Amino acid sequence: MAFFSYLKALQDKPGGELSRLCDVIISIVSTWLSSDRLSDSLLVFLERILGSGALRSILTDPTSTFASEIFRLIKMEVPKMREIAKLKSCTDVLCQLVQVSGNLH
Repeated sequence: MAFFSYLKALQDKPGGELSRLCDVIISIVSTWLSSDRLSDSLLVFLERILGSGALRSILTDPTSTFASEIFRLIKMEVPKMREIAKLKSCTDVLCQLVQVSGNLH
């Protein structure tokens, strides 16, 4: 909860710290999403962070590529997943991306 509060506080501050943090999240997810041991935890994290409202300013920013990158990474991983729980976690993340206005490629 403290992490989400911190992220929500960053939304109001200039300087792009929230954008940099989102870039780090994308880097971590792209590196480790294929890992059997970490993928489920990463997907749960993404679902929670997207659903918390802590990234609202990033998700509503038309210049941000965060949502598109997450969508692309999930879309690449889904065909490789064989476990129902991981597919459900992917679906949960994709459902959270519905709140993003605009086009996800």
